[in-house]
Amino acid sequence: MYSEMFRSRSWFGGGGSKPKNPHSLESLKYLYSVMSKNQTVSESNRGLLVETLRSIAEILIWGDQNDSSVFDFFLEKNMLSFFLKIMKQRCGSFVCVQLLQTLNILFENIRNETSLYYLLSNNHVNSIIVHKFDFSDEEVMAYYISFLKTLSLKLNTHTIHFFYNEHTNDFPLYTEAIKFFNHSESMVRIAVRTLTLNVYKVGDESMLRFIRDRTAAPYFSNLVWFIGNHILELDNCVRADADHQSRGKLSDLVAEHLDHLHYLNDILCLSIDNLNEVLVEQLLQRLLLPLYIQSLNKAENRVNSGDRPPVSRVVALFLLSQIFLIMHHKPLVTAIKQLLFTAEEPGSLTSGRPECNQDNITDEEKELRLTEPIPAVPLSMHLETILESLNTMENDYEALFALSLFFALGQNKGISDGQSFWKDVHWRDIVTSKLIVLLSSACQMQSKIRPVTIELSINLLLQLQSTREPDALLDDKEFALLEQAKEESIMVARTFFKSEDMFLELFEAETTELTRRQLQVEYLLQDSSVLLPPTGTPMTGIEFAKRLPC
Repeated sequence: MYSEMFRSRSWFGGGGSKPKNPHSLESLKYLYSVMSKNQTVSESNRGLLVETLRSIAEILIWGDQNDSSVFDFFLEKNMLSFFLKIMKQRCGSFVCVQLLQTLNILFENIRNETSLYYLLSNNHVNSIIVHKFDFSDEEVMAYYISFLKTLSLKLNTHTIHFFYNEHTNDFPLYTEAIKFFNHSESMVRIAVRTLTLNVYKVGDESMLRFIRDRTAAPYFSNLVWFIGNHILELDNCVRADADHQSRGKLSDLVAEHLDHLHYLNDILCLSIDNLNEVLVEQLLQRLLLPLYIQSLNKAENRVNSGDRPPVSRVVALFLLSQIFLIMHHKPLVTAIKQLLFTAEEPGSLTSGRPECNQDNITDEEKELRLTEPIPAVPLSMHLETILESLNTMENDYEALFALSLFFALGQNKGISDGQSFWKDVHWRDIVTSKLIVLLSSACQMQSKIRPVTIELSINLLLQLQSTREPDALLDDKEFALLEQAKEESIMVARTFFKSEDMFLELFEAETTELTRRQLQVEYLLQDSSVLLPPTGTPMTGIEFAKRLPC
């Protein structure tokens, strides 16, 4: 079983009698003698040392489960010190990689708690962690970070004290790992995130105090800045790919961004108040306000956010939607809600009806636009921008993400606190009116609104109506407009039925598909193609519901 983990090539021939049973105390004694005679690494003995290291790990794993005297001998002879001695020599990546691989296999497979304590008891492991490896070598880097992650999986309230020294205020396993939070290789970054979560989960108060006082602010600050740079890269990709030629790269960027958000949410869900306070502050001051929220403003109203340019409105709405879909930490989502929807200063009341082209809309729609309810208090600048995005004169590019944001707000448990977000929103009727206008526009012959936007609008309208009292649902004009939209959509379908031979079959197939797969906003926003300008051609490979009518 164990021999399968290691190569069987033999380097031991010649001097000394090698035991026939590789899984025995005698075999470990033999390997100890080999290590003792080869403490200086040279070209002639590198292969011998590598094979010896492999065999030592194999025997220790066997001994952990079968013969405690194996570990007793390993500790009695302080054999881990041989590893350190070899590392401190310029032994090259060949031997270093094997050392790290051996340590990784050893700690990954040790099951006996006493054996683990023995291995950690002499501080050799911490000396290995802080050793100056050649991290320019990809293999060394990969095995080193894998070793650290494996160690983090062994952390608990007992083992934490082998790694965190309260007297010297030193925690090399954590402090060395977070140096690689922004490494160019994604697997290294993922390993660092896993390690930090494993550390936070231990819950040791003195260790968490060390992290809060010594590392939290710089680590979270740098992490948030790194995420911001990644967002700018995502935004540049969206701006430069109007013809849908770089969807693979954009898909990777979106997936990486979602990984970042889930990592941040995992930290917040651990409910470590001192850490969460630092993280929320860094998120608000260095990412959410300057890059997400300020990007909603028109250029003349935008507050200077340093050297970073704003992202496009589409990307800003997408990012905010993702925040409310993934994160439910009340102090964070409540702060974002206030930044978005609290009016900056008192002034003249606004109806949320920005000037727009009145062509191609019915008289009923024009009347509804003119009779949109006027809020009792001013609307914030950011809210006006979001409401403006619901206008679909050209297409539904921005509208899809404005709808997603409102829908995510309505579902966020951190905001709702037991009741719907929409229950006490004074501008709810404005959103309702805009949704009805959007649905009416979608039923016109020349509509530029995609089926997915229509479905999301209907879902949001239902979400809004569920918070109303029975006597305060849609009024007669709103019902009439929806009924008219339904009749107009039937007329459009009838026109195509008469002129297109294959229409009925295609209509039935697409309707069945839309009915079978109910819209999930979380999954919708994982699809990077919706971030690109809407297209009507099926040649892009985008599914029917996410394409413009053509």
